[in-house]
Parts: sequence; structure tokens; C-alpha cells
Amino acid sequence: MFWSSGLINDEELWRVLRSNPSRQKIVITRKNNLNDLRNTRTIYLSKVSRPGYFDPSKLYVLEQNLWRHLQNSPSDVILDAFEYLAIENGLETALKFTGKLRDMAVLTGSRFYVTVSDALEERTIHLLRRILD
Repeated sequence: MFWSSGLINDEELWRVLRSNPSRQKIVITRKNNLNDLRNTRTIYLSKVSRPGYFDPSKLYVLEQNLWRHLQNSPSDVILDAFEYLAIENGLETALKFTGKLRDMAVLTGSRFYVTVSDALEERTIHLLRRILD
């Protein structure tokens, strides 16, 4: 069973993506292997300018894009690029942005997940848990 928001690892990411195939998924990621998933909208992050990719330093563009979509359809939103956003924008900004995405998801009846890896410090994981509660 999945919760309305929470931290997940890579294995759980795939479970969320495959669960409830009729429910829309939105993944904010750097991974290129998510193209063929049913009902999944992928928001790719890259500093390289390409069609369909978003600059990770332009958080307001990501926010506006996600908000537009969530107002039309409650979804499972997965932030699969937290570490990248923290590197590009600083940890505090990435944490604040994550909190804002979580609030947007809650306000639209969506679920919100953040993938984490062993690379994150324990303190950061605790802060993320607090933000997602």
C-alpha cells in the first residue's frame, strides 16, 4: 500500500510507476529510461538545452508546468532528482522546492514521493521526512 507522500528508493519507484495503471504519473527525473511507461508524463531535467527538457535552475518553470497539470488531473508525482536539484540550486532551495511540490500535490488530491539514495546524508533524509509529513 502506498501513502499520500513519502520517501522511496529506486525499487519502490518502479512499484509506484507500475501500480494503478489507470492513474496518471508525473516523474521529475534525469533518467532516460522512463519513456515507455503507460500514463506517465516525464519531466526531464538537464542543463543542456533540448526540446522537452527543463533547466534545473529554473524551478519556477517546473512549478508552473506541474501546477497546470495537477489542476487537470490528480496524479502520483515522483521527484526522482532531489540530489540533482540540491547540487544545482543548493540544499536549502531544493528542500523548500520539495515542500512546495508536496503542498501542490496535497492541494490537488495527488500523491507525492521523493526518491532518495544512500548518497544523501542522514540529516537531509530527516529534513525531507519532516517536509513530507
